[in-house]
Amino acid sequence: MFAACEGHIHTVSAVAFTPDGRHAVSSGWDDFMGWWDVASGRGVLWDVPGRGVAGMALSADGLRAVSGSWDGALKLWDLSALREVWARPPQPDAVNAVAMSPDGKRILLAGEGGSISVLDAATGKDAALWDGRQGAVLAAAFCFGGRVLSGGWDGTLKLWDAAGGEVRSWLAHAGRVHAIAVSPDGTTAVSGGVDGRIRRWVLSDGRDAPRWNGHQGAVYALAFSPDGGRVLSGGADGLVRLWDATSGRPLGAWKGHRGAVKAVAFSPDGSRVLSGGVDLRLRLWDARTGRPLAAWKSGQKGCQNKPRSPSPPSWAVGKGRGASAGRP
Repeated sequence: MFAACEGHIHTVSAVAFTPDGRHAVSSGWDDFMGWWDVASGRGVLWDVPGRGVAGMALSADGLRAVSGSWDGALKLWDLSALREVWARPPQPDAVNAVAMSPDGKRILLAGEGGSISVLDAATGKDAALWDGRQGAVLAAAFCFGGRVLSGGWDGTLKLWDAAGGEVRSWLAHAGRVHAIAVSPDGTTAVSGGVDGRIRRWVLSDGRDAPRWNGHQGAVYALAFSPDGGRVLSGGADGLVRLWDATSGRPLGAWKGHRGAVKAVAFSPDGSRVLSGGVDLRLRLWDARTGRPLAAWKSGQKGCQNKPRSPSPPSWAVGKGRGASAGRP
């Protein structure tokens, strides 16, 4: 199950920091997820059989991760041991994106066939299932009051109540909505589309702020800073960009990836940024200056070919992980 560690050999689809900021988790289209020591860049990959991991999300306490694949399979992972907790077998509807509720009790799935699902995180059983009515659902997130925000192939955003009742729908982009991020307080959101634009929304009434210029090409990834004051974006142009979350003023544009950036994340203290994309590399940045801090890739020291073993290496699940149970 475990291989330490050549790095991803296909596009990196998602990245996240653990709450202590000492480790990071990644997923890729190569049917692997990765566990990384941020200080050293050492990594271990584990196999997620299927047709590519399209989405991954961590619980707020950093103890669990959920992965969703294009064959419709879903798995919940115990990150303290890098072991599978439960697995939902492949389904007719491919998974495009996943999210976990802030309390860790629910899992949200966005489906290629247009479905939106909410599952019980403890059991993996469906709690709600509905048709998004926006073509393929490419992005989805939990927001205030247990509601769900989804973005679709048709360029719309839709706000749903917890049972799947449509609260509001509006045209957000000229073409596909690829990315959604919701502010830490759950009241505002940003969306990114194939049109290269980023738009900010007040979720209570659907009001939007002026459109941000975004990227040259599609916007594939978005993330709010922990304090809600900044927004990260990753795009088809290979740039990681930083924005003022209120005004949309550009704060930085960081070049390093060779090809589209598919995943971005802030560290819990907001001081660092992690990104990944089609060039197979995970890049670590200083969030204030944009200075590159590290690039984790195939063949680096601490990430060589090793035989598969029945358990992860000791450094990956050692004593130092205890702090990941809560935010610093």
